[in-house]
Amino acid sequence: MENNKKLIPGRWMYLLGVLIIAAGIVISAILITNLAGSAFKNGKTAQIPGQTELSLNKASTYTITYYYDPTGNKNAPITNYSKYDGLSFKLSEEQGGKNIPITSLSSGVMQFKTDASGKYMLNVSSPKGSGASAVMLIVPKSGITGAIIAAVFFSCAAAGFAVIIAAAILRKKHRAV
Repeated sequence: MENNKKLIPGRWMYLLGVLIIAAGIVISAILITNLAGSAFKNGKTAQIPGQTELSLNKASTYTITYYYDPTGNKNAPITNYSKYDGLSFKLSEEQGGKNIPITSLSSGVMQFKTDASGKYMLNVSSPKGSGASAVMLIVPKSGITGAIIAAVFFSCAAAGFAVIIAAAILRKKHRAV
């Protein structure tokens, strides 16, 4: 005797799809938190305005961002960048003096690219001679880590939506029969 009953997915498959999507969000959030913690721990700091020697471990693209105001709470990040308008940033190799261009990405975020590891001089000056001080954080960009986080998130989202859509299609087909 042959059993012609088809498997009908239960509502639990919708829950499974939602759980897969939620897992992707949680795993991505954990990876982002670890990445940020690593950046703050391994990043270089520079007091501005002023001159700072940076020992950079590798040729890379680096991001510079305002970290905190040394006259205020060190746990409170800088969010108002207007008092830093007009600061002049100059980066050069310590040996040879080659200037490294610094480009602005957005308010409070800049980047530069080095061709080699070594010592560099960051000189930040204010047009008025004295200006608001800040501690800046300089960290290498890590494109591969961002790619991994995106892959985990989008893979889980795609798998979760695939389960939900498959369940809906199979349930609809069963109702039609």
